[in-house]
Amino acid sequence: MDGAAFARWIHGDPVTLPDGTETIARCAVCGAGMVPRGPRHRYCGEACAKRAKYTAPSRAIGDARRSARFQARHSTWRLAVRALRRAGIDPATVPALEALRGAGRVEGWREMLGLPPERRGAKSTTATAPAPAPAPARATAPWGAAVGAQPDHVAWGVELAGIPTGAAARHVHGLAAHLVAEEHAQVARWALAMPAGPSGRSGWGVVLFRRDDAERIALRSSGAMVGSQRCELRCGPVVRLRAPPLLEAGRYRVIIDAVTPVSHMIAGRTRPVTQPSIDTVLRCAGDLLQRLALTTGRMHVASVACETSAERVVIGGHVGSVTGWIGRIVVECNAPAAWALSLARHAGLGGRVAYGLGRVRVEVQRA
Repeated sequence: MDGAAFARWIHGDPVTLPDGTETIARCAVCGAGMVPRGPRHRYCGEACAKRAKYTAPSRAIGDARRSARFQARHSTWRLAVRALRRAGIDPATVPALEALRGAGRVEGWREMLGLPPERRGAKSTTATAPAPAPAPARATAPWGAAVGAQPDHVAWGVELAGIPTGAAARHVHGLAAHLVAEEHAQVARWALAMPAGPSGRSGWGVVLFRRDDAERIALRSSGAMVGSQRCELRCGPVVRLRAPPLLEAGRYRVIIDAVTPVSHMIAGRTRPVTQPSIDTVLRCAGDLLQRLALTTGRMHVASVACETSAERVVIGGHVGSVTGWIGRIVVECNAPAAWALSLARHAGLGGRVAYGLGRVRVEVQRA
């Protein structure tokens, strides 16, 4: 091995390794002593080799190039996915979406997916050019959107009797997960609550968003662990939860009162939202439709008035604490958005509904 090859490892005096070997070679990352296997061996182990690989300037340049290529190939497809979710439509239910994947920039993609054309303000080419008269149909389109046909029942409740008084919500969540016996997914499968019924009893219950989940756990009776406490769990019969009444097209006022704190998070769950905005409400309405596997017409929210304050809830475990809002919000919206928000009576509003958060009262008024 020539002297130039040795020079890359020399960072000081010789060092003695645990086996008694003396070396002048040191790792190029951590500086630990090592015995190189050849002129290209610069790192003491796999961890240092990976660290050098992922922090190299050439790696950042390559990532930027790959990101630019991906954006160029899938730019319209990514826009379409976001537009469908904002409209409360599950992208998986739109077969035409796959034609946009990898197609780059595609003109007329909104028409291909059955979405209304995007409305943007047009600038006049000259100072004296008259502004075009707005089309009456387009001007009234958001308020003329229809709810569409809907099923009679949207969720199914099951009472969980026998749970010890004072049981933590995260322990009841774990029990519900054990009963449902399905892998956790990004979209919630249930909400912790007591389904409303003629008995008027209080206690723990679970509102399930899939009928087969409810039928699988209904009328079960067995011993169970809730945290560190042993109990005799008795699951009640299935309570079918009716869909909200269908609404005629028009303008509506939706009043939402929080019974338990409502959680919204943005930027990768790094900051809580305690004053919901129009975008927050639209995302919540879309999430409700996705959880319950429903679709409706184009949703439109004109304004959100907030009378809320922040409240911190300690769930514990890997969830830790969650900051949500309590109080009231008043939403001015069209019929599809009002109907979608009414689903929160059963399914809860916002995130962490599977831990009992987001229980709300909803009142819909014709504006």
